[in-house]
Amino acid sequence: MRIQNNQNLQKKKNIITFYFENKKMEGLEGDTIASALIANGVFVFSYGRKTNRPRGYSCSTDFCDGSCQMTVDGIENVKTCSRRLEPEMKVFRKKVTHHEKL
Repeated sequence: MRIQNNQNLQKKKNIITFYFENKKMEGLEGDTIASALIANGVFVFSYGRKTNRPRGYSCSTDFCDGSCQMTVDGIENVKTCSRRLEPEMKVFRKKVTHHEKL
């Protein structure tokens, strides 16, 4: 979600292209990965290990349960709530293995 019509926030920001699960998306300079995903309509960030239920963005404080953690440019467990978006990033939900689901 973005605030659209606030003159105090009208500073022009550069568009950043990134990829979420191989789908091309755009964010704005200064976005975190999580805020860019939400702006693109992505609300499921991970799945519970035991129940496989969808988990979303919850705290944005970097001191949470890790539900926003994803694999970014091959690095696992990146907290997307605090990591700034960079051009051409490749972001994936963590894969839950059968063993982890049990």
